[in-house]
Amino acid sequence: DYFVDATSGDDAKDGLSEANAWKTISKVDAASFSAGDTISFNRGDIWRESLTPPSAGSSGSPITFGAYGTGDKPQINGANLVTTWTPEGGIEDFTTFTEVDPGSDIVVTAAKIAATTLTDSQDAHVYDDKGADHFTTGWSHDFEITISGPDFATAGGWAISNVIDDVEFWRANSSQAVFVAFEITATNAVRVYFSSPEDSSEVTFNSIDESTKYFFTVDITTATNVRCRIWSDSDRASLVTTLNVTVTSGRKWRYLFGINSWPISGGQLNIDVENMDIGEETANVWQAALTTDPGSVVVLDGTFGTKETAIANLNTANEWFWAANILYVFSTSDPDTAFTSPGIETPIRGNLIAVASKDFITLLNLDVRVGDIGVNSSGTSTQTIIDNLTIQFTNAGGIQWTSSGISTIQNCTVLRTNKDTTSNGGVNFGGNDDSTVTDTEIAFSGGRGLHYSGSGSSGFVHVTGGSFHDHATGEADGIGVSGGTLDDGGVIIDGCALYTNIGPGQGEGIQMTGATNFIIRNCTIYGNLQGIQLDGPVLGGEISYNIIRDNDLHGMTPALNNTNKLKVYNNTFWSNGGSSGGGHVNFTSAPSFEVEFRNNIFAGPTEPVAAPTLKSTFCQSVRIAQGILETMPAIIIKLIPLPMPYSSICSPSHIKKMVPAVMVMTPIIIASPPMPG
Repeated sequence: DYFVDATSGDDAKDGLSEANAWKTISKVDAASFSAGDTISFNRGDIWRESLTPPSAGSSGSPITFGAYGTGDKPQINGANLVTTWTPEGGIEDFTTFTEVDPGSDIVVTAAKIAATTLTDSQDAHVYDDKGADHFTTGWSHDFEITISGPDFATAGGWAISNVIDDVEFWRANSSQAVFVAFEITATNAVRVYFSSPEDSSEVTFNSIDESTKYFFTVDITTATNVRCRIWSDSDRASLVTTLNVTVTSGRKWRYLFGINSWPISGGQLNIDVENMDIGEETANVWQAALTTDPGSVVVLDGTFGTKETAIANLNTANEWFWAANILYVFSTSDPDTAFTSPGIETPIRGNLIAVASKDFITLLNLDVRVGDIGVNSSGTSTQTIIDNLTIQFTNAGGIQWTSSGISTIQNCTVLRTNKDTTSNGGVNFGGNDDSTVTDTEIAFSGGRGLHYSGSGSSGFVHVTGGSFHDHATGEADGIGVSGGTLDDGGVIIDGCALYTNIGPGQGEGIQMTGATNFIIRNCTIYGNLQGIQLDGPVLGGEISYNIIRDNDLHGMTPALNNTNKLKVYNNTFWSNGGSSGGGHVNFTSAPSFEVEFRNNIFAGPTEPVAAPTLKSTFCQSVRIAQGILETMPAIIIKLIPLPMPYSSICSPSHIKKMVPAVMVMTPIIIASPPMPG
């Protein structure tokens, strides 16, 4: 056995004991294993890597990737943490400014304006028109300035960094207001001018050093005073000096300028203006650089975030928006300190576990999260067992299985995979594989929870137990089968709970297209748009012993071009279609195939079967209407041979099993009319 410990491990060791555990998954991926080996990951640890099993097992001796120790499942995580958050709007995007630069003397990036060749008087500047009276009282603005250049030591000359009016702020309907200017002095230093020429107010500071970044804060402190503070550090804790100028009372400000030039007689200066924050932050919205589109997945301290479509929509905890390489989140305090368990995560890795043409692999007791696909298989990978995995927060699927092999999924939880897209998000089988899914929960995913897309005439999928619920985008089905013609046992869905699958205009507990020999039995199907939808060609099947209740539109909609008999017996249809005017069983037109209804119970205000003319055998079904148990007349249009006079005794226990809300104290005998001949 091999051991992997993300906290205390060492890849230089042999990995053959807990004391000599390896540290990284990359070490595991590079190793070679023998059939029957077990590779165990320490519980409670997190690996921000992906796993690719490097070797195959054999029949009876799989290679197992599992867990040891105590605590949470070991976590294979495809995300990095997003850090270094600032208030949204705090940093101006200079690339959105208007640039006036006929001599190509200015280089503009998102957070920086660089005047690189200022040698004479020229009209070179950038600006952003914020609109008349945009800045009123109480504003405060930060920016950073660095001055350098080949002629920094040349005496005389002027240069100006126009970060405050004719320069940064320009009073509406006035020529100029307050600005910051820089002069090269006779002693080869730089003097700062903080000036309001309109009000004949000006102060200076004589000690700006070359190639040193200074941090400015300019704010209006009273109706007649504007203050400029110069700091030596980004935290604005070490104050260099404070300058104040007097302005006209009641002044309002319109324009934001970035940089401009004045005559320079002594040579060239380079002036950089960076990280301008003009105090227009959206309340409780923060931003951080993120160059990779997170798709639909941002996780905040283990909680799946809600994706919004604009910054303005961020007003509730865990909401986020991404655009132009910036991630925005709602938070009432700095996310760097508000989210630390483990933080804000976005996916950067694709397949978190990739089983590529490796047979007899077992994945056991792992937590797989935040990536494109949780577990992915390609090529031919047979006899793969996925047992007790938690898979969540992925963009393109929880388990994607395109191999033509046998696979088993059991005791797994697959949540919030592919949530905001229309393709198949939970578990997706493609190809001619033989697959079993047992006691697995698949929920809150995009498209279908479990999807089998057959491409040939062999293979099967058997689903036993488990729950499939709350799919709300795309097809929004709990279980969907489409494509191909399955044989070899076909599709069996047994003992499952399928509920609250409702998308935009669609959403079925079970949706079946192109299946042979299917069986749907012992399931509880409720709260969906439709309980069961059969789209042709569906070549025969059995629907039995199910409780189908409280589905918005219909309990069941059979396909219209089915060529084999559909058997529907011993089911309870309860209160379907009540909110949408549908019914228990819906034929949109006369079916061209034989449907055998037998021993079903219909309860609720809707008609059991809606169809123009039934070409079916509707025999021995019971309806409960307005609290009264009654026998419906048998409809016999297409005769079927019966081995004996057809009758049924519904015992009290039978009624209680099929409809728990109904208590019957005496046996009820239900008999069809005599069969002709």
